[in-house]
Amino acid sequence: MAGGAIAAALSWGAAYAADSVGGPADDFTSFSLEDLMAVEVTTASKRAERASEAAAAVFVLTRDDISRSGAVTVADALRLVPGVNVAQINANSWAVTVRGFNSRFSNKLLVMIDGRSVYTPLFSGTLWDQQNIVLEDVERIEVVRGP
Repeated sequence: MAGGAIAAALSWGAAYAADSVGGPADDFTSFSLEDLMAVEVTTASKRAERASEAAAAVFVLTRDDISRSGAVTVADALRLVPGVNVAQINANSWAVTVRGFNSRFSNKLLVMIDGRSVYTPLFSGTLWDQQNIVLEDVERIEVVRGP
């Protein structure tokens, strides 16, 4: 997986995305206000745009955030995102939910890896335990809430 990109979107208006577009993971606490306004994100429109111009609220987990968290899976890393609820059902199964849409298969989410959907039509959702992603390869995870 070149660059390791992950993306997900809620059919009712929230989205998750991680994209290898952009430079190395930076420490956003050292950025000036102008630099923060110029940070580029890739939203549901599938094009890079400045976070200040995105038609949604965007939360970004950088590579540093992920490595400092001690997360070992993508579902585990999503615990850091406000408004995302993650529950481990058993040793290999995860339930990732947003705003009360609880489901084992996350059927209200559109999950994408490297810009491709990993939606499973058999169960109408995402099987988180089947996503073999090495978190060290993930550049960032973007969580987008909006249209």
